[in-house]
Order: sequence, then C-alpha cells, then structure tokens
Amino acid sequence: MSSQDIDGYELIYTERQQRVLGILSVLVAPLSVAGSSLIIFAIHKERQTALKSVYHRLVLGVSCMDWLGSISLIVFGPWAVPKEAEYFVAGARGSFTTCEVSGFFFPFFF
Repeated sequence: MSSQDIDGYELIYTERQQRVLGILSVLVAPLSVAGSSLIIFAIHKERQTALKSVYHRLVLGVSCMDWLGSISLIVFGPWAVPKEAEYFVAGARGSFTTCEVSGFFFPFFF
C-alpha cells in the first residue's frame, strides 16, 4: 500500500489538491448565484414577451435550478461531509446527518 492509500482506497488527488478544490467550489458558487440571479431578473423584467418563448422558459428553469444548486453548495459545501472522512474531502466538518441532508438535496439541483 502506498502512502496515498487509505483503507484500501487509492486517493486520486493529493491533500493540497483536495483543499484547492474545496475552496474553489465555495468561492465560485456565489458567482454562479449572481449570474443566475441576473438571468432570472432579466427574464422576469420582460416576462410579458420573454415567457412566450420556449427558449426563455427553458433558460429560466435552468437558471432557477442552478441558483438553488449553488445556494446549496454554499450552505452545505464541504462542511456537510463527516469529519471522519476528511481524508477524502479536505475541510470536512459535518456529521452523518448533515451528509444525509445534503445527499438528499443535491440530486434535485444537479
């Protein structure tokens, strides 16, 4: 077993790479919230004409789901992962309950 193996699982990323991925996901999510909010606002502002178009309705639906998913990533993020599994996800601070709650909501948004 190499130094990267833990309990028989070979880790794909180094600890530093895991930390960078965890930080980036939390930093980029607010940008996604802002972008989706702008799209939702623009379609809402022109709702009399925009909602007649299938394209605009689809874009509105995708933007709403992206907004919800990004908010859930900000709220749950790596903090929902149980702290016992920190060797898989850097920054894990949660419990098994937070993991189950985030696991319930993530499929709805992604």
